[in-house]
Amino acid sequence: MFKRLAIVALLSSFCLAFQGCALIQPAPQDLVTKGDHAGLANFYKEQAQELREKAKTWDTLAEAYKRHPDPHGKLEPEQHAAHCRAVAASYRKAADEADALATTHRQQLSEGVIQ
Repeated sequence: MFKRLAIVALLSSFCLAFQGCALIQPAPQDLVTKGDHAGLANFYKEQAQELREKAKTWDTLAEAYKRHPDPHGKLEPEQHAAHCRAVAASYRKAADEADALATTHRQQLSEGVIQ
């Protein structure tokens, strides 16, 4: 079980590294083109939920490293756990940013802003 978690953590970290800093997906062009603020608000709200779920996964991995203090390669378990917590924090920050975007689009909708 723990080997599987370690493999998932390793693969996920590679995916995150290749993904770069852009954790929030760009809005669908058709929503932007139409100025569909309701659709954009929903899009970013869903993004925030997905990002928070990813953060929970990384928190779970950090806890697994904390519960199994055996050395894993060249890094100590606490180093692995710290890395996982840092990735989780990045996802939570991106989720907060997505929430802010959703709020902005909801406000534009209620104010009748047209692009």
